[in-house]
Amino acid sequence: MVGYEPWDSTSENMPAEDFTRDLTKGVKGLKIGVPRAWFADKLECNGRTYTFYWSASQQTARKTGLLNGVFIRFKWLEEEDPKAFFEFRINVDELTNNVILEITDYAESDEKEDCVELWNKQVATLKRRLGS
Repeated sequence: MVGYEPWDSTSENMPAEDFTRDLTKGVKGLKIGVPRAWFADKLECNGRTYTFYWSASQQTARKTGLLNGVFIRFKWLEEEDPKAFFEFRINVDELTNNVILEITDYAESDEKEDCVELWNKQVATLKRRLGS
């Protein structure tokens, strides 16, 4: 959200910064930031291997793709299906300049509803932590 919103008590009535001015400069050097303790309680990184911790469980993934400021893709180490991955991607809508977080997660057809429910909860948590 950019600019004054009269129904938002934390919004100031002042000119909005133009966040689109640098979009044509490319993404080199930019980083995708994920708020601490959003996706997992704890994260450890060792090269391309990432260990995610949730309460009493943990899961390890390998980073399989990255374009700084645009996307990061992982594959769970215990996943046997070669097509399986999960990805966080940042997109900017060309018409509105809204920034969009796109999450792609491979799921078997019988797991699809559970996967959608999980990500809906994760995104709701992210929104609360970001104050939106």
